[in-house]
Amino acid sequence: MKINRKELLEVLAKLRPVAAKESITGEQLNYFTFSGDHVFTYNDYLCISHPFKDNFLDCSVPAAEFFDILKKIEEEEIDISPDKKNNLKIESKSIRANLKTIDGVDVILNLSDIKKWSKLPEDFVEGISICLFSVGKDDGLSYLTCLDVREDSVVSSDNYRISRFNLEGKIKNPFLLPGSSAKELIKYEIVKYYLGSSWVYFKTKDGVIICSRLVNEEYPDIGDYFDFKGKQTELPNDMKSSVEIASILAEGDFNIDKKIEVSIGGGKIKCKGENEIGWIEKTIPIESKVELKIFINPLFFGKILELSNYVKIGDGKALFKADKFEHLISLLPND
Repeated sequence: MKINRKELLEVLAKLRPVAAKESITGEQLNYFTFSGDHVFTYNDYLCISHPFKDNFLDCSVPAAEFFDILKKIEEEEIDISPDKKNNLKIESKSIRANLKTIDGVDVILNLSDIKKWSKLPEDFVEGISICLFSVGKDDGLSYLTCLDVREDSVVSSDNYRISRFNLEGKIKNPFLLPGSSAKELIKYEIVKYYLGSSWVYFKTKDGVIICSRLVNEEYPDIGDYFDFKGKQTELPNDMKSSVEIASILAEGDFNIDKKIEVSIGGGKIKCKGENEIGWIEKTIPIESKVELKIFINPLFFGKILELSNYVKIGDGKALFKADKFEHLISLLPND
């Protein structure tokens, strides 16, 4: 059957990052699966489905090799069809290829199970995006590797800091969303969701469906941590510039892992970045007698400062608060 190569590549490019993820069993679930009017891919925790018109296939094909072959073909119209052995023939004017397939994998994406989609608050993606910075790593508490999607908020914590984003709308059915899934979700403009027994499904305006495995644990109540006595301090207007300077030599291999040191004391505030290459520090005066020392991601801190430049300090904690977002950090001893 004749297929537009460019249109197919655009669809597969959106699915490819998930196909490349490694299974927790060590097996590479590296397939594109064609089924009905969708093509999808999946790994242990996430499945993404994209509408694909003129889909006549019902099979799974190795993702990396299939994608690379399509990229090398120069013609815009290609012929893709199963052969007598149910392998996949790919033909253009100048290139012919044949790929082994496996039967179409019926994993978790049974769309007939979805009875009714529920609308998501318009700021849902914004909420999970900013709370991702506080999601914990796997230290035996699996719920800390998730975002707690509540009725009217999104919460995350790594036992050292807590983020809470207050949504503009309501979530009818709360759930725990793995941080690994949220990293993929924020790439899409999702507008609806459906909560199943083991998976939560999300849908975009153009029909892309992303479903994530749920974590069936109870997230602790964090409300009391935000209620404490302290002194509110206004940070300098050029604080964000100081954070950007310190981030030049911030420790960490990836943007989400980078961190800088921020300290207040002696009437001044310091932002310091240090890694194996060297260090850089920016000092600015501040009218405050409080003392504070934290390590924080500079990109995340910059987003906080865009929302608010006030911090409440007391009881060994620092609270940054804006209209919709709160971020609580346990303080370190100030040398």
